[in-house]
Amino acid sequence: MKVLPAVVISLIAEPAHAQGLTLSFTSGTGVMYGMAKEFALNNGFAISELDWTIQPLYYVQNALDLKALGGLHASVAVRTGFPMYSGQMTDSDWLNYEKNGDTSKTNFSQSDCYTERAILVDAAAGWEFQVGAGFSVEPFLAFGYMTWEWTARDGYLQYPPGFPTSSPPYPAWSPSQNKVPVYGTGIVYSQTYLIPAAGVRLSYRLGEKWRLALSVSASPYVYCLDQDDHIFNNVEYTDTMGGGWMVEPEISAEMRLAARVLLSAAASYRHIALVVGDDTATTAGSGSSGGGSRATYANGGGASFDALSVRLTLSVTF
Repeated sequence: MKVLPAVVISLIAEPAHAQGLTLSFTSGTGVMYGMAKEFALNNGFAISELDWTIQPLYYVQNALDLKALGGLHASVAVRTGFPMYSGQMTDSDWLNYEKNGDTSKTNFSQSDCYTERAILVDAAAGWEFQVGAGFSVEPFLAFGYMTWEWTARDGYLQYPPGFPTSSPPYPAWSPSQNKVPVYGTGIVYSQTYLIPAAGVRLSYRLGEKWRLALSVSASPYVYCLDQDDHIFNNVEYTDTMGGGWMVEPEISAEMRLAARVLLSAAASYRHIALVVGDDTATTAGSGSSGGGSRATYANGGGASFDALSVRLTLSVTF
């Protein structure tokens, strides 16, 4: 009858890897700095660019990590940002380009940028190989999901004289132009990314307590859906985009505080190059209510994303 208690005590006292399988739960917090960009394109030229800042955004991260005897490694991590003010949104237009090919900026506006939603899910599975004393290499496949929403509130406009009732060409924009204040929420913008990727992680263990790692993941093709609601103008833009590419290097250091407890610090940078797709503009009153309009522009929408992420986490192994 003493055998069962002895087994239970052994499972509790010994690290899980003694049985050939480890499951770890990680939780922590971090900060992100970056920018998401939105484009309206005409034959590849950006006639409009909106820059949505992430400077900074604080988030929490939770993750599960599974390792099996022989090197199998799988993980899923979720980062959730706090809704908060995150800098300034700027909106620039080059409206003369369609008229006469002039690439001078014509319109500019600036608003307070608020990150309303930020959810990043990253899953990976790979195989870790020992390649020397303390060294290991792990090739892996990964999949990333990101969904963001921002609002542009208050701010000012610098539009050319007579806009929008007059026709282009317009005079070039100048920083000294009169600033017309605007109040309330003018634009609501969202981006959702699907990112299939592959990568490799190199690790080096320093004694029993420290481990350093460097990883790089990349994707040759990124998918993006976005939606831009211009509240004041009653126009909604939706884009279905693809192409571009993603690269994300990461460095990390972990310190073992106890047999089952790790403290980790990591920094990563995610770059998503320009993705392009069809842009559909829908004005208020379209659809069943009537009175509006809908138009689709081939390869008229574009988006990109850049962000540096730094985090501190604590892991417990079961």
